[in-house]
Amino acid sequence: MLLDNRSINKNHPTRVFEFFKKYLKDQGKINAVTGYFSPSGLARFHEHFDEFVTEYNLIIGDLATAESTREKVYQLLSDNISLKNGVNSLRDSELAIKFLNQDKVKVKTLKPNFCHAKAYLFEEASKDPQKNFYVVGSSNMTEAGLGLKFSSNIELNTADFGGSNDYKELQEWFQELWNHSYAREEVVIEGKKISFKEYLISLLRDYHKKY
Repeated sequence: MLLDNRSINKNHPTRVFEFFKKYLKDQGKINAVTGYFSPSGLARFHEHFDEFVTEYNLIIGDLATAESTREKVYQLLSDNISLKNGVNSLRDSELAIKFLNQDKVKVKTLKPNFCHAKAYLFEEASKDPQKNFYVVGSSNMTEAGLGLKFSSNIELNTADFGGSNDYKELQEWFQELWNHSYAREEVVIEGKKISFKEYLISLLRDYHKKY
């Protein structure tokens, strides 16, 4: 099944978010890799899927760079930085912080490697192949990537269920990446080692406090 961020088909889901809405109906965990994310992307997962997801394991591209704080924040929020979206951005940032603050959300980044992969794997609690699924392609964990807001970018993904060989191979690929030495839960900021998850939360807080 092909999914993008623009098509509309009333008979079956053609966007990533629609696919999740249709097939994520049972308790289970999500393993995901994304180059970038936006607060609105995390907020939509928090609003629509938290009741089903018992564990999130997220690998996110490295945002702990040598750029200025303002540049890093703009990079983080690049999916939604126009002034007219300011109020929604504030609400979504608050929801994204709530999402990240949950114990069931674990976050790693890759250093020194750049993360360009995008993959989402759902594993149902009883590991029923008919309820397991994956989405892999070019969609980051942003509203634009998930197909919830217009973007000039054209994204393309493929999706299938747990009975496919690709699902098993993708889970093995994710576990190898998650356990690799360059997948780290801590980063060094201004000479101090901190949790990457706490770093992301601090960026979200600083965006609305400072700007």
